Amino acid sequence: MKLRAMDMIAPKRPMRRAFVRVRRSFAHGRSRVLIPALLGTLAIATPASATPGSLSLLSNQPLRFGTIVTVDGGSRTVGADGSTINSNVFPLGDRTSGPAQFTLVYNRPGNDKRAYQLTFAINLPSVPNVRAAGVQGTLSGFTTDLPGIPVLQPGRTALYTLSNCMSDSCSVTFHIGGTLNVERTSGGGELTFPLVLMTSVVAVLG
Repeated sequence: MKLRAMDMIAPKRPMRRAFVRVRRSFAHGRSRVLIPALLGTLAIATPASATPGSLSLLSNQPLRFGTIVTVDGGSRTVGADGSTINSNVFPLGDRTSGPAQFTLVYNRPGNDKRAYQLTFAINLPSVPNVRAAGVQGTLSGFTTDLPGIPVLQPGRTALYTLSNCMSDSCSVTFHIGGTLNVERTSGGGELTFPLVLMTSVVAVLG
């Protein structure tokens, strides 16, 4: 018996395609000082039919150095814990100094009772030179009190993981300190600098 060429070809199996839904969510921070917060892609590491949650960033306080004077230049460091270190500068009271404060809020999908592990990407863009209240200088040496992220380098992304998210809304509040390097002063005034953060959720495991 002769076999035809078409009989020797295995039947084709239908190809299955897997689709992953990616939704983008955008929110704006709210504060007494306008501090925009840009949110990136929200990626869910769960079945494609799952409804993704939403992310928002609130800026509660700007970075504050109080009022300082200097003759030949110097620096003042405000830690994420609120501590201050002065080098060749003279503060006029410390009560107005303090770190910036932010709150990340993740709202879970409705009717989902699983424990989530969330991974956030946090990025501090480049910071411009300082010219305020007669002070000229630069900001540098940014520190945080987020576990695993002792410093933030402008332009580089840091990852923070929040485990055991089980409530409808999971949040983390953190602080950012920094160093004000002063070239000279001519005048005086309260030195307050809003910071801009870019944040996104890069993984949701549950």
